[in-house]
Amino acid sequence: MRLGFNTSCTLTSTIEDEIPAIAAAGFEWVELRTPELREYLRRNSLASLRALLDGAGVRVGSINALEFVSFRGDGYAAVRDECDELCTWAAALGCEHVIAVPSPTPSRETTWDEIRSESVAVLSELGGVAAAHGVRLGFEPLAFGWCSVRTVAGALEILNAAGPHPVGLVLDLFHYALGGSRACELELIAPGQLAIIHVDDVVLGTNEATTDADRVFPGDGDLPLAELCRPLVAGGFDGLFSLELFRPEHWEWEPRRVAERGYATLAATAERAAH
Repeated sequence: MRLGFNTSCTLTSTIEDEIPAIAAAGFEWVELRTPELREYLRRNSLASLRALLDGAGVRVGSINALEFVSFRGDGYAAVRDECDELCTWAAALGCEHVIAVPSPTPSRETTWDEIRSESVAVLSELGGVAAAHGVRLGFEPLAFGWCSVRTVAGALEILNAAGPHPVGLVLDLFHYALGGSRACELELIAPGQLAIIHVDDVVLGTNEATTDADRVFPGDGDLPLAELCRPLVAGGFDGLFSLELFRPEHWEWEPRRVAERGYATLAATAERAAH
């Protein structure tokens, strides 16, 4: 597995501050958030970012994320254009994946068949856009009650019907735990289908009241992270194993402090998952 750091963990810092900090902590892979990447590119070039990354010995594992890709109506053309833009950036940075996120469910009357049909059509097209750049699209179900695709099984049903360009699954353990997925759903993941695992922990409570801000470092919460990941590793997963937190109190820390704590807890989780 390749240990990665999602810059959601240091959301208020700049890329210029984040990259040296995560490299010093031991990370060789980073997931860059789309808003901060846009902000960096307003002031700098892709070439300068590539030089910053290369100088630190860090590679980009994903651009995160292309948000709310389905049920966009007249706004879908803008989604497709953004996908093309992000994939252009990804290719220039040697980045493997652009992550796509499902939209809110349009209404209470929206059926699963409608969600499945819409998602398959959108991901089939956007997967082709990514493939044209030599990039793979990753699809990440979200646990929140408003989201149209919440479970691993639901995401796999969509991905298995989408084509001809394969779209990978992004498995977030926070969303897995809160969205109603079951361990047996992980057995449905085909070899090579799992693109990225987002690693995070949470103190379990009332699911409906839990937010991204409740994520904690691996081992500080209640999730059996190593046990969940062990069969995936045994089944051949060797992709990006990436820390993704959205905890506001950590945004006040120096980036290196977050990265060092993150690397220690993530590496320990990866070690347990491998044995």
